[in-house]
Amino acid sequence: MFRIPSLFVSLAIVALAGSVAFAQAPNQSAESAAASDNILHVHLVGLRNSNGQVHCTLFNDANAFPGDDDHALRDTDGPIKDNAGTCDFKSLAPGAYALVVFHDENGNGKFDQNFLGIPQEGYGFSNNAHPRFSAPKFSDCSFDYKGGELTLTIKMIYW
Repeated sequence: MFRIPSLFVSLAIVALAGSVAFAQAPNQSAESAAASDNILHVHLVGLRNSNGQVHCTLFNDANAFPGDDDHALRDTDGPIKDNAGTCDFKSLAPGAYALVVFHDENGNGKFDQNFLGIPQEGYGFSNNAHPRFSAPKFSDCSFDYKGGELTLTIKMIYW
């Protein structure tokens, strides 16, 4: 289970975990066939190195974002090459979503912080929302996914 402890001393917990498996019925409808063509590419830039992996969590529930990992829609890990990472979400239905991402530099499966709660690894949010005194809201990070192929770019934040 991936959890992001407080990003700042006063920043709310941003937890990343939970995934939802999507099963298709043997006789898929035209609508579900079209959904299988839907893919969201998340391109993470500004990583300070190419170590480890990136972790992306997708939310479709404003009440769960950004810290209720039990109600995240899906999460996934992705590779890093040349200080950039990628995560893909396939068979995604159209709707409003928001993302939380982090750079798991040491590959330990969690977002590392120091004893004061200051992040030791990079993180980011969709729409490149920046936390001020607390985690950004779903409305600050949400985007409307209409289906098809979409690429979002998120710039990583490091302390």
